[in-house]
Amino acid sequence: MAENETENVQHKFWDFKKYKEHEWFRFLTLLLLLIVAAYIFSHYLVSKTDRRAGYEYAKLDKEQLQQLNRIYFGNEEPTLQEQGSPTSDTNEVVDTNKDGQNPSADAQNHLQVDTTKCYRAVDYIQTVFNNKVDSGQLGQILQYLRPAKHLEAIGFLANIRLLVKSYFWLTGPEVYFEIIFWSWFGVIASLLFNLGVVARNRTTDLTNDHSQFDSSEIPYQFAKLWYAPLATLAIVLGYNYFNDQNIVDISSSKGVIVFAFIGGFYSARLIALLDRLKEVLLPNNSTSDLPVQKPADAEMLSNTKITLELDDTITPEDTRNDIAEIGLGSALVTLQDDVNGETITAERDGEDQSSSYIVRSIKPGKYSITATWSKEVNGAPVNLKAVQSEEIKSSDQNIAITMKKAEEEG
Repeated sequence: MAENETENVQHKFWDFKKYKEHEWFRFLTLLLLLIVAAYIFSHYLVSKTDRRAGYEYAKLDKEQLQQLNRIYFGNEEPTLQEQGSPTSDTNEVVDTNKDGQNPSADAQNHLQVDTTKCYRAVDYIQTVFNNKVDSGQLGQILQYLRPAKHLEAIGFLANIRLLVKSYFWLTGPEVYFEIIFWSWFGVIASLLFNLGVVARNRTTDLTNDHSQFDSSEIPYQFAKLWYAPLATLAIVLGYNYFNDQNIVDISSSKGVIVFAFIGGFYSARLIALLDRLKEVLLPNNSTSDLPVQKPADAEMLSNTKITLELDDTITPEDTRNDIAEIGLGSALVTLQDDVNGETITAERDGEDQSSSYIVRSIKPGKYSITATWSKEVNGAPVNLKAVQSEEIKSSDQNIAITMKKAEEEG
């Protein structure tokens, strides 16, 4: 009897479609705590066993470079007689010109290599970063600066990436584990946010189907925990390709973490981005390998995308922000054929708060597109509506619909 109960519990644990709302919330909370514990423990353990882990890249900003310029080119500098530091190794290079005379004072300043300034520059860098710069890298920097001319030293310091001690793994292969962890955090944060939106809407609009918890979506939501880290890793690894499109500055250390979290939070949009990139990376220039379509399907167009946007006249600003936070994912979007009157309902494309919709297959022609959205915002009902006529004549066509307040609201 006890074995049967244990089997039933295990079966229900993996059968997400049988989860109730509070059970799914409890599962996500426990999963988040487990991942956070694994994240903290792994960082603590690796930092104790591997000194190479726990670094991030940093560059000197403009103010810091200005201070280094003052160190090298400042007017108030000690004379050679005053530079008696045991670490100072001042070498004065004196040359003569073609006439056999000593060069001018300015020329001597360019020829002179003052290693005291090198030590001052390195000490300044250590002070700025609270002695967290890798000591091995500092030794290499000092070795380069000692024979370098002043302008050459400033140019070198302006472009070098410093290895600074950090709690995060942002250098070396460990950065990929950091990406996986933060994409998981983003996915779970998104799922918890959606649960909160459903619970809030249900208390104010009991008749709205979109405000009810639907356990049939749980397997789809759980799958995000697996494909979101992989998709994020693929984009980070292909950063050199995306760099020209200015998606995000993931070349900076903290930028990787931010991008991983956002990629997990909006994982559906990440997949949509990869889906669009397939036309660039894997263009289909030949129809020889395509399956032969039936004549009945030859005229059908695919992937007509509709994006709902808020009209600028929606005021006050706090209401507009609340609507944007809730999202237009619960809107009803229909397309009516102007010729035969056939009506097609568009599907939501992405997260619950997404404002994008898609029609997988549609005949070319002129359609009347209607979008309606009703919610209670700040205790007051808000009704948005849009009616727009569009001609659909190609696949992957993008249509923008502007949502305005319904006329009965004024």
